[in-house]
Amino acid sequence: MSKLGIVLVGPYFSGKTSCANLIGKKAGLRILDLDEMYTARFGESIWATRSLSGEKLANERRDLIGREILANMNCPSVVVFGGGSSFRDHPEWVDTVKKTHVIVYLCPSRGTLVNRALRDKTQAENQFVFRDANAESIDNYFEQYFKTRGPDYLRWADRIIEPGSDWS
Repeated sequence: MSKLGIVLVGPYFSGKTSCANLIGKKAGLRILDLDEMYTARFGESIWATRSLSGEKLANERRDLIGREILANMNCPSVVVFGGGSSFRDHPEWVDTVKKTHVIVYLCPSRGTLVNRALRDKTQAENQFVFRDANAESIDNYFEQYFKTRGPDYLRWADRIIEPGSDWS
């Protein structure tokens, strides 16, 4: 069976949204981005909700948007499901997604992620994540991130993209 599109997964700052926008525009595919849909619906990023209102509310809202995305994946599309917590919390979503889409894991180096985080930490949504962080603390964050979530990404992915030091 031919697949209708791709789902991009990967860590924060891996370039999922940028890649989705590029691929979607070039290929004329619909773009479904959980983080962007979340912000449009609730007026704040998921990070802001987590910081200001708690993990429970952020996850409830994330799941609402995630179910909307799943219901709209019946057409050619590029989908961004965020940093993987949706799939971790709902493993059945992975099976649903794989019926129609290829899951692509974007896996830049930790150094690239640290550089992007330092470069972009003044953006409003990122201030909740790395507001007071320096390069060492951000690197430690991503080291732990890859240890805890890396095996999940590898298990879910149909394809893995490991670019060089920077590919934005």
